[in-house]
Amino acid sequence: MIGLLVAYAHGYVIGKDGAIPWRLPNDLRYVKRLTTGHTIVMGRKTFDSIGRPLPNRRNIVLSHDTTLTIPGAEVVQSVEEAMGLVGQQDDLFVLGGESIYRQFLPLADRLYITEVDYATEGDTFFPEWDRSAFRLISRQEGTLDEKNTLPHVFYVYERKFSPLLTRADIEQLQTSAKGAGHLDLHQQNLQGSDLSYMDLQGVNLQGADLQGANLRGTNLSGANLQGANLSGADLDGADLSRAYLGDSEANRVQLSRAKLSYATLRELDLRGFDLAELDLKYADLNGTDLRGTVLRGTDLQGADLSTARLHGSELQGAILHRSVYQARSKASQKRMTLTTLIAEHSPQQQQFISDRDAYLFGEQAPLVGVTPAKLHELFPQGFTFTQARHLFDAWLAQAGAAYSAQTIAAMWIGFAHRTCDLYYKKFPMS
Repeated sequence: MIGLLVAYAHGYVIGKDGAIPWRLPNDLRYVKRLTTGHTIVMGRKTFDSIGRPLPNRRNIVLSHDTTLTIPGAEVVQSVEEAMGLVGQQDDLFVLGGESIYRQFLPLADRLYITEVDYATEGDTFFPEWDRSAFRLISRQEGTLDEKNTLPHVFYVYERKFSPLLTRADIEQLQTSAKGAGHLDLHQQNLQGSDLSYMDLQGVNLQGADLQGANLRGTNLSGANLQGANLSGADLDGADLSRAYLGDSEANRVQLSRAKLSYATLRELDLRGFDLAELDLKYADLNGTDLRGTVLRGTDLQGADLSTARLHGSELQGAILHRSVYQARSKASQKRMTLTTLIAEHSPQQQQFISDRDAYLFGEQAPLVGVTPAKLHELFPQGFTFTQARHLFDAWLAQAGAAYSAQTIAAMWIGFAHRTCDLYYKKFPMS
């Protein structure tokens, strides 16, 4: 969280001649309470007016002077460098002055404003800000006494939505944060952003808005996507392995209308997720827990569910292999309907069988003559892909032909999908 802490008088006045033109101990105590134990950042002039690093806080001073050193404080030359020093779990409080506020205001999640009812001249000002972009979450009248004689009110505003970050912004933040841990983009507005093929491994995207974003080929493995909105995002070929997607209905990542074809979705906890009608063609779901997941109308043609955890019933209503098979012309189907034994194909010939044809081969050859009743005998405890793999491996060993690993993988997927379909009597064998 980035918070701006400021006290201003009439006309947004915050200072005069390098000092605050009023005395308000209540506000100083308020600042101390909020910032103790956290990181604070300020400009060099603001630091000079204070005269020393504030205790029990990490002090960062932003200055263009590359030779400046301050005992007890860290000196940086840019906003990005300052943010790169802060871990994703820490809060960063900005204490001014005017130019520093102006640089951080577009990135602020919260504004802690003390409005002082006082008319005074000044030479430094808090920048004008768009009140419509924030909502008021707290208002408290300040207590008046002999030491606090000026009427004042403490306001806390929270941004309604984060400012839109561009690809260039993120690349710059990555450069600044290099070596300082994973990038923190939580609750950021990334709607429609082109983040294709970026390396965002381990990034914190909790609560981020990624609606309609281009994430084709993006590495999001290990990322925190709890509560993120990925509705309509293009994740074709993206890697979401071991990403955290939320553990309850209230904080799950939103995936409606997202495209996940060819995505790597290994070792995810998708229990209870609603993935109905999503595009998961050729996705890698190995090791992913799909128990209780809604897959009605989900396009899983070509997807690898070899070691996925599921009961099997989740796949009822899913699109598995049929659309691949029916998309081929009738003439092509006849030419490539491979019902002969694998042993009749030489290893040399096998190297030229495409993934699609190997997939179709896997659908048919191992299942010739197998009926739904026979499959129920083979799966007495219910359909599982683990048991299906045992059957496939046994058939492959008996066939006695040498196939490439890629061809075997394609045949296995076809076999697994067709077996599942047959088990649930969804598509009778032709």
